[in-house]
Amino acid sequence: MYNQQPPLYYFEDRKDTIFYEQAEFSYFCLVDSMGLRNDPNRRIKPNNQRVFLFLGDSFTEGVGGYCGKDMPSQFEAITSKDTIAINAGIVGSDPFFQTRWYRDKFKEIPHHEVVFVLNDSDLVEFVTRGGNERFRGQTVQYKKGPWFEVVYQYSHVVRAIVHGLLGQNHIFLTRQAMEVNRSDALRAYAECINAFYKEFGDLVKIHVVLQPYPFECPHCQGLPEIIPLLNEDIHVVNLFVDFGKELQNNQGRLSWSVDGHFNDAGYRRFAEYIRRSMMGI
Repeated sequence: MYNQQPPLYYFEDRKDTIFYEQAEFSYFCLVDSMGLRNDPNRRIKPNNQRVFLFLGDSFTEGVGGYCGKDMPSQFEAITSKDTIAINAGIVGSDPFFQTRWYRDKFKEIPHHEVVFVLNDSDLVEFVTRGGNERFRGQTVQYKKGPWFEVVYQYSHVVRAIVHGLLGQNHIFLTRQAMEVNRSDALRAYAECINAFYKEFGDLVKIHVVLQPYPFECPHCQGLPEIIPLLNEDIHVVNLFVDFGKELQNNQGRLSWSVDGHFNDAGYRRFAEYIRRSMMGI
C-alpha cells in the first residue's frame, strides 16, 4: 500500500499477453504494442469512425471478464458499426496516473472522446499515493506509511490493536479520518480532471463515469459528490442509482463472489448503462 516505488509505465512490461489467475478464473488475453488489452491487429480509421478511449482501473481493463468481454469491448459490440472503443484501463491506476499517461503516451492514439471511469477505490488509493507529487522521473514514490506497517504485515497482535483498539481500517485511518480523506480526494481528482479538460477539452469530448462496486458496500456512496466539483461541460455518467440498484439486487449473478470483479454478464450490463447515457439508446 504505502512506500511503493513502481515504474511510471508499469503496464509496458506486459508483452504479447496478459494473464489473469484467481481462485475463480484463469485465462490470458492478447495485448497491443502498448501493453493494453486490445486486439493488436486492429486498425483504427478515425475519419470514418467514432473512437472512444476508456481510461480506468481493473474494472475498465476487464479483470474477471474473458477476452472480448471487458466493458469497452462490449460497449463497442452493442453500439453502431462505426463506433470503436479503445481499452486503456490498467490495473491499479487512478486519474493522476491516467492523465499523466495520456499526455505521455495515449494522446497519440487516434480518438475523439475520452472516458474516465472512477470508482471508490480511487478515494482509498489517494491516501497511500497522493497526487502529482508521486511522480519522480521514470518512477513513482507513494506516501510513507506508519512506522508499524512492517510489523502489521506479520503480527496478528498488532492487527488486533490497530483495528480493535485504535479503530483504524486497512490503510490505518479511523472513520473520521477517512471522511476527511474522501473530501480531499474528491477535490484533488476533480482538479485533476478539470485541468485535463482545460488542456484537451477543445480537442476531444470528455466523459466521467462513476462506477459502483458490484458487491455490498454501505460506505461506498461518496463518489457522486464529485459531480458539482467538475466543469459543467464534462459529461458525467452516474451509475450509482440504476446500475447500483441492479447490482445490489443481483448479488453473485453479475460478479465473482470471491474476487469481487464483474463477470462477463456484469461487464455487459456495465457497458449497456454507459451506452444508454452516452448514445441516448
